[in-house]
Amino acid sequence: SQSDSGRAFPLVNMDDEKHEKPLQAVLLADSFTSTFRPISFEVPKVLFPLGNVPMLAYSLEMLASNDVKQVFIFCINHADQIRQYIDSSGWLKKLNIEVLSSNSCTSAGDVMRELDQMGKIESDPFVLVSGDVVSNIDLKSTIISHKARRKQRAENIMTMLFKRVGRSARTRPLADDVVVGLNDNTQQIIYYNNNMDESALKLPSMVLAEHDSMTLHSDLLDCHVDICSPEVLWRFSENFDYLELRNGFIASEVANLDLGQYIFGHILTDPKSYSARVHDLRCYDAITHDLMHRWVYPIVPELNFAAGQSNHYRRSHINASVLGGSSRDILYKDSGVAIPRSAKLSGGVSLGKNTQLGEGSVISKSTIGPGCTI
Repeated sequence: SQSDSGRAFPLVNMDDEKHEKPLQAVLLADSFTSTFRPISFEVPKVLFPLGNVPMLAYSLEMLASNDVKQVFIFCINHADQIRQYIDSSGWLKKLNIEVLSSNSCTSAGDVMRELDQMGKIESDPFVLVSGDVVSNIDLKSTIISHKARRKQRAENIMTMLFKRVGRSARTRPLADDVVVGLNDNTQQIIYYNNNMDESALKLPSMVLAEHDSMTLHSDLLDCHVDICSPEVLWRFSENFDYLELRNGFIASEVANLDLGQYIFGHILTDPKSYSARVHDLRCYDAITHDLMHRWVYPIVPELNFAAGQSNHYRRSHINASVLGGSSRDILYKDSGVAIPRSAKLSGGVSLGKNTQLGEGSVISKSTIGPGCTI
């Protein structure tokens, strides 16, 4: 098969499992947004503490739990800090991690083109994930479905993961207004739009003619976890106009009815599946709350999943008569924490290592870092 530029797409024999490459992943450490400035000028966003654990650890744990063997972390800024974290955290005992960087990249599209030039991606498929994603999803069935579609047609190059949420869900960014059109039979994405400035949808008549049954969804949260074939990188190299992954690459490929590649959507149906991206401070607060109240199980604070971490959290229900909370309030304590009997804790509280609370302290719905005195 060939792309419109004449570049050949090799047909891989998906039945030959003996020659399959170990599953690889690309983790984008830069979000290409300004939502956490000016803090992100000094510290990379993926190393911000989320429940007293670096944000990056959650993405790495999700990849490790899905049998990913090699992870390429691509970063534009603060590459030295990310390398230092990887080298000192113990993640190299669980994953083969290589930190890549380039000062010439200014967009996600540039990163994809740089990865194509490096030629490091050998597995088909590979996982593409943002470094600020918190998720417990199982990718195995999605990868199997992606491989089956690839056997049918080489142009089936990508599968996006979505989760149904309400329009007012706190894990959904306020600027998110995505509408996704899916073929009801094949789950091919035949419409994609995330432009809040448009007051009406414009659906090409050719789409209606070619697809017997379709559904337009406005209740989907983009998990920012994608199953990709190497052709995704090639398409970026062939189209230098692609600067963004969603509004650039995906929207254009879906709209290109003649020469575009085929992208599919997978909607998570397991109610226990959780996936959200820390887009902004509102999402940061919501995801921290969800972690503390165990919506991301089995990723919970007392698991201490982050390799190399010295946390030793204990989970206990707060005694309402003593600490002023309700029977459903949860307290997570690391080692060395001192809580006087006069302290009032409620709404879910996490206390970092060696944190000291003074007499009469009142803490509600908060995560306190290590070594703090209140």
